[in-house]
Amino acid sequence: MSKNFSDKTKSNHSITVGKDILELLSSGMYLEPLTIYREYIQNSCDSIEEALRTGLIKDNKDSRIDINVNYVDRSIIIKDNGLGIPKSKFLKILLSFGNSTKRGTNARGFRGIGRLAGLAYCQELIFSSKTKGEEKINVLKWDCRKIKSLLIDHTVDADLSNIVQMSTSSELIEAENKDDHFFQVELKKILRLKNDLLLNNIEIEQYISQVAPVPFSDNFKHKEGITEMLNKYFTLPEHNIYLNGNEKITRIFRNTFEFNSTVEDTIANFEEVKVIDNDDNLLAVGFLLHHSYLGAIHRNTKLSGLRARVGNIQIGSNLIFLDLFPETRFNAWTVGELHVLSDKLIPNGRRDDFEKNNQYYNFQNYVTLVTKRVSDMCRNRSQIRNQEKVVDFNKVKNTKKQQAVDNIIKVASNFVKDKNKIKEIKSVIYDELSKF
Repeated sequence: MSKNFSDKTKSNHSITVGKDILELLSSGMYLEPLTIYREYIQNSCDSIEEALRTGLIKDNKDSRIDINVNYVDRSIIIKDNGLGIPKSKFLKILLSFGNSTKRGTNARGFRGIGRLAGLAYCQELIFSSKTKGEEKINVLKWDCRKIKSLLIDHTVDADLSNIVQMSTSSELIEAENKDDHFFQVELKKILRLKNDLLLNNIEIEQYISQVAPVPFSDNFKHKEGITEMLNKYFTLPEHNIYLNGNEKITRIFRNTFEFNSTVEDTIANFEEVKVIDNDDNLLAVGFLLHHSYLGAIHRNTKLSGLRARVGNIQIGSNLIFLDLFPETRFNAWTVGELHVLSDKLIPNGRRDDFEKNNQYYNFQNYVTLVTKRVSDMCRNRSQIRNQEKVVDFNKVKNTKKQQAVDNIIKVASNFVKDKNKIKEIKSVIYDELSKF
């Protein structure tokens, strides 16, 4: 009788994390420049919600996230009045990679890499923070130019730890107010991209109004109805985000929108939508905004598409469910979103989709029940409009026929004075036209 066995010994080799991992965790992860706003906003939201839970902030109306874009200095500052990070944990947290203390909590960011998003898009990245009661402001500076030069220099034999040590510096600054609490991200010397995207106020506001957990506009007539409906299933988190000190940013939805350059459409009503599995578990809840369904909504409106949200932050783009429509064109006819509630559906590292697992594929199958129904509705509306066009065409054609007959009889009356003869002529003309 033979025995199967193997010798198992622990490896004594040290693990080396190379410098290139830093590029993968920054520019390699965040290919769309505007996503840096999402990453820093979600961290601010988590901090503010923790401050609300602990009572540091008494009411949500007192919380705020300020985004200041300085086109002249080419800088961005994102600041919140959340908990902040204490001095004892500041460097440990900010210089850790993939080791977030949020994992296992309800926080949105839990992989510990989102704060690196800005490294690829500026020359200097500065984090500043202070908790209530501390007298000093903690500051960490990343020299992004230094990082890039070290990464492309093949003569530099350094691991991740060495690169971080050579590229960062920290300091303590005297605080003006001991009771202040905040976290601030500053990006200096923003790189010039197409249309200067990261400093374009219009693009920034449109992006945040789609992606971030901001409230509906007070002027949006379905605001209360949708909010009340969603709050039956989960507490809808909403945050006060201000761009350059102006009025706070609100969701993209409005009562009317430009279907195209010449036609304006109206949001008529909303419909509650649920995604439920075979065991009656509620996987997601959301809404569809119904309009005239005239066709594909112009992309400039930023409205179209069935979207996904977790923690009231958008996952992916308006195309995330595109392939689940029986006819993909109908996604562009749709205005709606699904708030994913199942903790088994986890956003991936880039937050451009969900982690691919069995739960995700099952979720997609249940979502197709929604997309199929929406597609059927779009198709029916299209068929009705086509029928109306035929009716309108026949009406116009009959009107023109009548006008032609009247013109012929008018001319004939100049030569035939007998009214009975005129009636006979008119009857013959109608008989002949009916053959066509």
